[in-house]
Amino acid sequence: MLQRLHSVLAKKSRGHVLFLGLIATTFVVSAHFSARIVDELVDESAQSTARNWADAFVAQGADQLDKVLAGEQLSNEDLDFFETIALVGNVFRYKIFGSDGTLLVVSDTLDDTGNHSLQDHRPAIAERIVRGEAFTETKDGRDNPDRPDIYAEAYMPYQKDGKVQGVIEVYVDQTEKSTIFKQKLDLIVLLTAVLALLSLAHAFYTGLVLRRKQQGDDHIYRLAHFDTLTGTANRAHFLSQLERTVASDKNGCPGVALHALDLDNFKTVNDALGHAAGDTLLQIVAQNLADILGENDILARIGGDEFVVLQHNVKTEKQATSMARKFVGRIRAIKEIDGMPISISISVGTALSPTHSDDMVELRKCADVALYHAKENGRNQAHVFSADMDEELRLRNKLRMTLRRAVEQKKIIVHYQPLHQSKDSRLCSFEALARLQDESGKFISPEIFIPVAEQMGLIPELGAFVLNEACKTAVQWPEHLRISVNFSPLQFKENVFAVVKKALDDSGLAPCRLEVEVTEGLFIDDPENVERQLLMIKDLGVRVVMDDFGTGYSSLSYLWRFPFDKLKVDRSCFQSLGDTNVIEVLETISAMSKSMNLCITAEGIETTPQRDFAIKAGYDELQGFFFSKALPASELPLYMLNVSREINTGEVHSTKQHLEVVGSSEQAVSRAAKAS
Repeated sequence: MLQRLHSVLAKKSRGHVLFLGLIATTFVVSAHFSARIVDELVDESAQSTARNWADAFVAQGADQLDKVLAGEQLSNEDLDFFETIALVGNVFRYKIFGSDGTLLVVSDTLDDTGNHSLQDHRPAIAERIVRGEAFTETKDGRDNPDRPDIYAEAYMPYQKDGKVQGVIEVYVDQTEKSTIFKQKLDLIVLLTAVLALLSLAHAFYTGLVLRRKQQGDDHIYRLAHFDTLTGTANRAHFLSQLERTVASDKNGCPGVALHALDLDNFKTVNDALGHAAGDTLLQIVAQNLADILGENDILARIGGDEFVVLQHNVKTEKQATSMARKFVGRIRAIKEIDGMPISISISVGTALSPTHSDDMVELRKCADVALYHAKENGRNQAHVFSADMDEELRLRNKLRMTLRRAVEQKKIIVHYQPLHQSKDSRLCSFEALARLQDESGKFISPEIFIPVAEQMGLIPELGAFVLNEACKTAVQWPEHLRISVNFSPLQFKENVFAVVKKALDDSGLAPCRLEVEVTEGLFIDDPENVERQLLMIKDLGVRVVMDDFGTGYSSLSYLWRFPFDKLKVDRSCFQSLGDTNVIEVLETISAMSKSMNLCITAEGIETTPQRDFAIKAGYDELQGFFFSKALPASELPLYMLNVSREINTGEVHSTKQHLEVVGSSEQAVSRAAKAS
């Protein structure tokens, strides 16, 4: 962080130095050109003055000039003329040279010409002047008391009949004009410098604004096209790239592979270690996946723990499967996050274009089906789409249509599994379970259609329907029988209290006869909201039940914090009674429940040994196929009758015997309904 700050400050310092350098350069250049311009203006003014003076001299004193050039003796009048002309204008001195360059007259020492010549006086330019070229030179006279501060020497050839007859050297005082020129140019230079500074400032400001705008545009672009957590492409950017790539494939470009990737059991890690650790894991996974990619391949995060990879230049299926297997191996090698041990894997589904499809939507479906197949076959593996998977995709879509139609048309069927008291096998309640039939009337397993309902967002509507049907059915039973209904965490994201209250009000069922069953997963995301709604439900008089206890990450803190009335131990716990440790755990759970005044139910009781153990361990209620499978509402009256008969005779039948009784004639069903 400190190095980055130093880098930023260094860049800013370099920018400031550059800006100041531009300002200094502007002043130096302006001053230099100002001095040159003043010299040029002084030279031009002196040359003009000298020319005008020389023209006037020639016009008024041509005779005297001819005498001088001819070497004749000058009269007193001639001398007076030369003295007078020297005082005209800014000319303070002049010299007259012959055509051969001999000095003939000097204005301030007219009687002392000496033997000087133009060649001696100005050897470098004498030849040019004698040929007829005018020459002007500005000089600094501040070191010479006999000279003005600034003056010019102008050499003006005197021509007659096309020939140079002589040269007039004119000394012009330019001090005043030089000062005027300098003052005006200084003002111009100052204004120029100010304008230059303003231009530089404007350019600097414009550059700063453009830079900030570019930074803002870059930020907006990244937000629109990339995932903020992992830095990979997001869904929108990936889909646009996929569409462009698939379109190019149709034009004969090399094939591509679409890999759909999904982390296995990510929710388990996220729930156990927290969301911060989950975010870190996603970043690590993204980096590991990116390390495997080719130069033009694209990685995107399209969901919570879902990634996709677009692999370019795929010529064979072997190339695609090789990369997919590398994904699986690399993620399997991740063993810790911030020092905390984890076990994580990834499932991959791969589809090839144009082998499997040259349509973007269909290609994604093929990759999804391959991914689904990889997960169904044990996860932690990669599968390539094949033709036989297409049927699986068709069945999946058909299930979605069947499920949506059943929910919308209220064709979900509710079955009821009984719960018995352990001490005397009396019937105490039923659990309402949703059932879905396909077009042929066969039942689809809840383990298949419930996850699909969650994905489709149908759980709140489906759950409310089951609750309403269960309450309407239960109100017809004897008053000592209760009804329990399972609630999904998705239902608590809405106002579940209102749903429960409406079901009770519409059915007329007493609140004390309703049990709301929830699992531990409910308390992970928003425990405050869950606790608030559970307390409101409990205030109605409804009993709250912890379901599936003993699976996942069971925490005693939930039992202390939330107002549970009952604890249901998961059926999987009673499938391992041969393990001494399991027996001890189940006995401990029972003892703990007693100390907390919780009713405790044993689920999955299927055999006599399981029933006997649960009774001995102190479980209050028993549920499972030992007593009965879940039954349709129409068969419940007969079941109640048979249970009552068994209690009176002291017999308790197994599942098979109950099913035989339940399959009795319609007349028996009618009698049972009347008896209830």
